[in-house]
Amino acid sequence: MNRSLSFIAEMVHTLEGVEVITYHVTGSPAYLRLQPAETVYLLENGVAALFLQREGLPDIALSLVRAGELFGEHGLFGEHHRYSPVAGLLTTSTVARIPNASLLEKCKEHPDWALDLARLASRRQAEWAVRIESILREPVGPRVIRCLVELSDAFAYTPGLDGPARIPITQSVLANLVGVTRESVSHKLNELERTGMVVLARGAIEIPVVGRLRQSVPVMPGSAQA
Repeated sequence: MNRSLSFIAEMVHTLEGVEVITYHVTGSPAYLRLQPAETVYLLENGVAALFLQREGLPDIALSLVRAGELFGEHGLFGEHHRYSPVAGLLTTSTVARIPNASLLEKCKEHPDWALDLARLASRRQAEWAVRIESILREPVGPRVIRCLVELSDAFAYTPGLDGPARIPITQSVLANLVGVTRESVSHKLNELERTGMVVLARGAIEIPVVGRLRQSVPVMPGSAQA
């Protein structure tokens, strides 16, 4: 998140009508139905994923949301967007619900905020298009590895470090994030465990050296690097 959006996160409690809710999550994600026409959200702590909802079921993870990040911004300006996700909270999390009107009123004092929010919405839509393309074209293995690296960063105190990491989610939740069956994820994780790249624990996946796993992440189909 850039500097001005970080500042929004710091001053969110000074806005009128903000409601803070803690969701206690055990096991499967707790789904939070978004109201983008009325509200933008700040994840104060915890880790969440934004899922694409198909046929009433949120079953494709488009991106992760880390503590201190905004989400639900795609409806802030009343624009039509191709994807309208639902949030899945992966851990016990505290979420601030911010009325759009309050944030937009504050943006009048800081026009750069409105520009950064629009950029955030546009960037996420582009990222989601690439993610969906990867689901259509990419094998399960690379998607699992990429998701593990993203999760290791999301759960880390300092994202980007390449030491050990512990991801406190089950294989079923990982399968939900990747958009494949649990059996497919289990097969790939067992393969990675045999090579020493992961260690499977009860209710968690441990990565001894994230850097080693990160080096094996292929370029995502459709990305600018491809």
